[in-house]
Amino acid sequence: MNGNIPVVHEMDERPPGFIAPNLSPADLRLEPQELAEGVYSLMANEVPKDSNGLIVGEKAALIVDSGITPGIGRHIQEVAAELTDKPVRYLANTTYHGDHTFGNTAFGEEVTVISSRIDRAAMTDLAAEKRLRTESMYGDRSLDQVRTWCKPDAVFDRFCEIDLGGLVVHLWHLWGRATAPETPSFTYPQRRWPSPATSFCLRGPRR
Repeated sequence: MNGNIPVVHEMDERPPGFIAPNLSPADLRLEPQELAEGVYSLMANEVPKDSNGLIVGEKAALIVDSGITPGIGRHIQEVAAELTDKPVRYLANTTYHGDHTFGNTAFGEEVTVISSRIDRAAMTDLAAEKRLRTESMYGDRSLDQVRTWCKPDAVFDRFCEIDLGGLVVHLWHLWGRATAPETPSFTYPQRRWPSPATSFCLRGPRR
């Protein structure tokens, strides 16, 4: 528990015999796939390594998740820069898990990091989270570069709306099982693309 917020950590949900996926960032490259105008899936070149997302409006861009290390966070921004000249102003963390958030520190102060309130509440023990993610590194020492855990600047309870200019992103936190019971589970009423544990509702210009 964290205050009055019912945080349930992933470790409590792992079944007997669980084998951690290989999430080492070694040789990871993100390959963009445009799913709709301004909507990209940044697909990992190797499974089951994490993929990311990029949503581009007329004025700003939003990135989905920051990767398992600051180095991957920088790689995500490099890929985004090849796809758009719009400034990245938002980073959405779809879960507190380190493979989605350890790269937060690679983003500058001009980027607002957003997550659900319950995910931010779970970001309390960096050492414990690193130990847990080390199981997925299989000897890779890349987590040594993770020295701080950059927490979200803004949180939402159930719903958040972000206007990127000509494109409005809706973020939802729906209770249910995604990668863990506390992570957002989302719907795609109009446009769909794969991402680690998240989806967004998109609509046209604000009227």
